Amino acid sequence: MARPAEGLGACADTASCCPDRSGRAPRAQVVWLQSGISEPRFEEALARAGIRVVPDRCLKVDRARALSRL
Repeated sequence: MARPAEGLGACADTASCCPDRSGRAPRAQVVWLQSGISEPRFEEALARAGIRVVPDRCLKVDRARALSRL
């Protein structure tokens, strides 16, 4: 069963959160997985479908790092 990740309603069970949506528009170009979330088979399936995957990253942390370099 899928478990929501803290705060954003994201899903800790990535495979069940992203059912096959082939043929439906709009199509995602990038899937961003929260910090601590990485599932290689899921990421490979998305890559084969032409969807870029950003695994195990936190946008808030990345933004803070980028701003600190300015």
